[in-house]
Amino acid sequence: MTRWSFEGESAASRPPPPPGIVLGQYLGGDFALPVNDDGLAVWPFEDFNRHLVILGKTGKGKTSTAWTVFDGTSRANPDAQIFVIDGNADPEMAKTFGASMVATGRDPLIFPQERFNAWPGGDWRPIYNRLLQVIPFAETEAAAYYTDSATVVLQLACRLSGIPPASTEELFDRLDYEVLMDAYGPRELKGIKPEHVEAVYMRCKSVCAHFGSALDGERTFADLDAAYFGLDALVLGKSAVVTMRMLLSQLEYYIEHEKPRDRLCVVIIDEFASLAKGVNVSTFVEHARKLGVCVILMSQTVPGMGDPVQIARVLHNSGLLIVHSTPEWLEILSLIGTEIKPEMTLREENDLGADLDMLRLVEKPKVTRDELLALPVGHVWAFRDNCAMRLSISLPDAGGYEPFMLPEPEALFESLSDAWKTGVHVDRPPMWLGGQRRKGSFHGAEFEIPDEDAGEPADGSVSQPTAGMAAPPDADGAGAQPPDGANAESSDGADATSPDGEDAVPSDDADATSTQGADAAPPDDTVTEEVNDD
Repeated sequence: MTRWSFEGESAASRPPPPPGIVLGQYLGGDFALPVNDDGLAVWPFEDFNRHLVILGKTGKGKTSTAWTVFDGTSRANPDAQIFVIDGNADPEMAKTFGASMVATGRDPLIFPQERFNAWPGGDWRPIYNRLLQVIPFAETEAAAYYTDSATVVLQLACRLSGIPPASTEELFDRLDYEVLMDAYGPRELKGIKPEHVEAVYMRCKSVCAHFGSALDGERTFADLDAAYFGLDALVLGKSAVVTMRMLLSQLEYYIEHEKPRDRLCVVIIDEFASLAKGVNVSTFVEHARKLGVCVILMSQTVPGMGDPVQIARVLHNSGLLIVHSTPEWLEILSLIGTEIKPEMTLREENDLGADLDMLRLVEKPKVTRDELLALPVGHVWAFRDNCAMRLSISLPDAGGYEPFMLPEPEALFESLSDAWKTGVHVDRPPMWLGGQRRKGSFHGAEFEIPDEDAGEPADGSVSQPTAGMAAPPDADGAGAQPPDGANAESSDGADATSPDGEDAVPSDDADATSTQGADAAPPDDTVTEEVNDD
């Protein structure tokens, strides 16, 4: 390892530190990092792809260290991309990040207050593979048969006309048996049944319920120079893990296929322990290192970083470890480094009747448990290449920051179709199919929807269904008037009544009977559809 400063050397005899960011004031120990003429430790940009792990108890300064890193990076490298994924969704962290980025001329995206685009277009394969990672399908026993059908259906929907879906709603529109049949024909859909498509639709709907339309924005990673993703794991639970998988999968594709190789990208994952379970971050860390991307993982504990295999892989790929006050000395003992120290021992000599002092050399850790526990707020030990350096973190000057207000939260479910909000699945054929057919279904009963150009009501309500089709529910949840030539009859034989209590007039032409528990609308005032949250 190159040592950039030595005790007793003059400042003129030391080589200048390479370009990088200032972490803090050097207080003692080895020179694990270059030190400039002012006694400040510098983390060189050339070492960024070796990654950084920050450990420490709550309230000991981990967030301040992250602030130093992203503010220093933003100022020293205006072209760098900086992304923060916060497992606590801390509003103060979001404000600090936003103020720092704006002060350095950036336009940060704050998620979920602002939507992010997880459907960037281009090749359909990345989106298909991304959905496979977040949508749980059975892989063993008898259920694996349905998994094969489901993956085929999902692939057909993603590559419809060679164009990937551009939003969550568009994915739902494609997961329709008749839409797929029109696009591919019976030969391509051989072995695929309508219930297979419906099952995939419900599975996707269940998963997408975790993030609604929050991933249907306009800006994607290629359009951003800074972004903060707040994923409150305590509040969102499984939703945070699902969204984390989507983000990491898309980010991994971006840095490998779209990001310019010479553009620095820094990814900071705060409260990593909240997101580690269910997310294979170690693979992302290993891949990012090969592509020159800096990953910074922050956690209160070492065990909280995942299972032992993931912990070993993450730490092995991290070139710098910064530790705030923590009792977990034993867990990081292998990373602290050791040194040979002399030790005096006392031995009794029986023959001479005298005690002799013996000197021996022993291998001891560079930093003891008590030294880690005694660190005050803002002080750290930095470990790198078997060297240990004590620092006082240098906080950025926030005097030049303009007050940063978090964006007003967008109505994340507002842009989704009526199917999302009422349980009515609306099928709108994509433009590339060239069809004029518009239909909908409610619990299997079909109805027609007028074309938007044909004077559809401004309030978004649907027109009266055509003969032979069951009517969808009204906006207020009451059943619509049955169509001409049909008789709505309950399962026990009693005549159906209209909402105002009058008997519906039966027709002699046809009978539309509903089976108990199948096509009947829920009895309450609103129409809902239960979503399986597997």
